[in-house]
Amino acid sequence: MPPQTIRIPYDSNLRYLPLVYLLPDELMARCPTLMKIPRNPYQVLQSNEWLQSNEWLDLIDSDQFLDEIMDAVSSETL
Repeated sequence: MPPQTIRIPYDSNLRYLPLVYLLPDELMARCPTLMKIPRNPYQVLQSNEWLQSNEWLDLIDSDQFLDEIMDAVSSETL
């Protein structure tokens, strides 16, 4: 698979998706919305079924995702 560039709009919650892969498993266990996202980014990128599903876009675009990722990151920095 050749390398490709993915442009993410600045006003999209997708910009926070890379943070999911930087969080430790112990912290992820407390975030039910984040736990729905596969922990292996290659699995997400190689899964056409997952990428073509509107379910994951709705999940990432939700306020719950944004709340959990912000809470998780802020608790890691303390």
